[in-house]
Amino acid sequence: MAADAELVEEQAHLDRTYAAYDALLDVLSVSRRDRHGDIFTEEVLEQMRLERLRAYTSASGPLYFGRIDRDDGARLYIGRHAVADAHAELLAINWRAPAA
Repeated sequence: MAADAELVEEQAHLDRTYAAYDALLDVLSVSRRDRHGDIFTEEVLEQMRLERLRAYTSASGPLYFGRIDRDDGARLYIGRHAVADAHAELLAINWRAPAA
């Protein structure tokens, strides 16, 4: 029974991570050239948005592929991107991050 509960917990975390990832892509997919900055600033911010969107959509595969169980009970999910929810809770960390 404990294995079933752990599987349900893992699936819930994966579902939350994909929901947060999809929300991020929704935000990045909309051009925001109405920040009232100068032309140069607007263009730089637009290029940064496009680059981040490219980085988040160019890789394929799962959002995370590993997990670190810390001594304090916390879990770190290791993946291809850092993904946080709307409350800034980190759901997955980038595999290149020092914590990974």
